[in-house]
Amino acid sequence: MNGISGLGRFIYKILPGFIILLMTWSCATIQAPTGGPEDETPPSLVYSDPENGSANFNNSRITLGFSEYVQLKDIEKFLLISPPLNKDPDFRIKGRSLVIKLKDTLRSNTTYSFYFGEAIVDLTESNPLSNFNFAFSTGSYIDSLGMSGRVADAYTRLPVKDVLLMLYSNTADSAAMLERPVYVSRTNESGDYVFTNLADGKYRLVALKDGNSDYLYNLPNEQIGFFDSLVEPCYQKPEVRKDTLKVRSEGPHFDISLFPQPDSIQRNLKAFMAAPHVMTLVFRYPLQNPEFEPLDSLPLLKGSFREFNQAKDTVTFWLKPEMPDTLRLKVFENGEILDTLNIATIFKQRNPERGKPQVADTTLRFATTTSRGNVLGYNLPFIFTFPNPLESFDASLLRLMSVKGKDSLVPDLAYADSTMRRIKLKYNWKSGEDYKLLIPAGAFRDIYGQTNDTVRAGFSVKLKDDYGLFKVKATLVNVPHPVIIQLLGEKGVVVQQHTITESGDVDFGFLAPGKYGLKAIYDANANGKWDTGVFLKQRQPERVAIHPKVFEIRGNWELEEEWQL
Repeated sequence: MNGISGLGRFIYKILPGFIILLMTWSCATIQAPTGGPEDETPPSLVYSDPENGSANFNNSRITLGFSEYVQLKDIEKFLLISPPLNKDPDFRIKGRSLVIKLKDTLRSNTTYSFYFGEAIVDLTESNPLSNFNFAFSTGSYIDSLGMSGRVADAYTRLPVKDVLLMLYSNTADSAAMLERPVYVSRTNESGDYVFTNLADGKYRLVALKDGNSDYLYNLPNEQIGFFDSLVEPCYQKPEVRKDTLKVRSEGPHFDISLFPQPDSIQRNLKAFMAAPHVMTLVFRYPLQNPEFEPLDSLPLLKGSFREFNQAKDTVTFWLKPEMPDTLRLKVFENGEILDTLNIATIFKQRNPERGKPQVADTTLRFATTTSRGNVLGYNLPFIFTFPNPLESFDASLLRLMSVKGKDSLVPDLAYADSTMRRIKLKYNWKSGEDYKLLIPAGAFRDIYGQTNDTVRAGFSVKLKDDYGLFKVKATLVNVPHPVIIQLLGEKGVVVQQHTITESGDVDFGFLAPGKYGLKAIYDANANGKWDTGVFLKQRQPERVAIHPKVFEIRGNWELEEEWQL
């Protein structure tokens, strides 16, 4: 073959086949096949016997056919039948169908509703057919009354999802604690709920964040809400579909505030040594008129310093150096014994390094209002904060200088609190100027004899134009008690709080640029804080209003808003 050797002819013959084989193998090993996108579509009802919403039912069997294979998940948790049956039905999956066999004799001329919640899920991915409701009547018509509303958190006013709404024909206040409801619904993502197929009558309406799915209010951490008076459903034209029955949101709405039930018993939650010689007691509720009596012979608390936090539910003691290993302490509230505590007074260092001896740090350290970013806010005081009460300080040792003028300044120092842990450095600060501060060693001494090291600090005072001004003109309409106006920062943190008893201006002064919100608390008992409700006393939580706007504060701007409350 024109000079091609025998080996060459052999390779020439097999080469095409080898290339094809190689290409086939390469294509087959590019990647493993995938299962495709995950199925997120829930099953839907395609037929039923009887039809959903039908009348004159006289059988003992119900068949529900779905668009795909289904299974039951936590049927005992989700299913609620109203009116209740004396015997639970039998449930059997047959292909794509659910067969329900009734064991009870049904009442005549009665509408039955099977609320499945999320018990029916598909076989592959367990996608639920959410809030599925199936209804039929043994009489000539199906009850067509309905009602709707919304559930919101009593304090934040945000909608709450997955809350049970329960109707009771037993109108006693305690019905939610003793028996299962006659009708039930559940809130959606927006906090909205709707009842369908209700019979005429008056009902007690209760909302419950059901912690154990038993349709009873029986756990201390379950949140609850209720409508003040009995409710009556009204006719609402039904929108009949195969997979559910819905009603239009016409007629009266019954909105409910969800709240946590308080544990009314005051008690000590924690008692511990926060530092050497520093004891902290934490209580469930704010203390009103507390007294603390040591049961030991040593008068440890006599002459000691104590400080309450802003909420008055935590008290800190700075004890004398001579302490027993255990302090026995009796706590009184309003003259009555609240608790008797046994507190180990040995302070345990957190996470000490193994093998290294612990050396006590006797340096007196402190923080200032310029500790973060070395900036003092405009129109704000310069405050020193110490971990322990001070025994003394020498103001003459401090040196303050203006960087711009290079002048030595003479500030005043004074205690800013009764515990003598805070000292105010008084001076007429100038907006936009820089300052230097020298604090020599030994200028401050605490009650345990600890003194500070030398500290040199530089800081600047923010410009006035860096801030915005915000004022609210609040109008009270038929409000017989104080109203607490709160300015909210990011994540709902309270930035400022003012209490008003009549219409007028609420001036929040100089604010750092950012976005703010407004909350109003109707302080019915005038105790300066929001109070939750008490279900058994049928006492609603104190009313809260949230301003619908978000206010953006900018530097060198003035903003004014009117708010009718």
